[in-house]
Amino acid sequence: MHDLIALLLMIRINHEHHRIMTRRRVPCLDDYLDRINLVLWPRFKSAFDTQLESIRKGNEKALFTGSPSVHIVAKRFGSMVSSLLVLTAGY
Repeated sequence: MHDLIALLLMIRINHEHHRIMTRRRVPCLDDYLDRINLVLWPRFKSAFDTQLESIRKGNEKALFTGSPSVHIVAKRFGSMVSSLLVLTAGY
């Protein structure tokens, strides 16, 4: 989960750098920032697909039996979704 959030954070930082360089009219870094973007997005998709697959493999009956506290899978999924929502707000 942390890899997914870190990758999205790097994508956002790269996007902001690209925006700042465009606003300052510094086109010499465009190719570099575009290449970084092309490296980060496939890795983000791979990490996101891995997270989705781990959720799909989970046994949903195990989530509702046992202790009355929140299951660890539900906690991790909630923290991942909230992190993704915060990082993609206004993007």
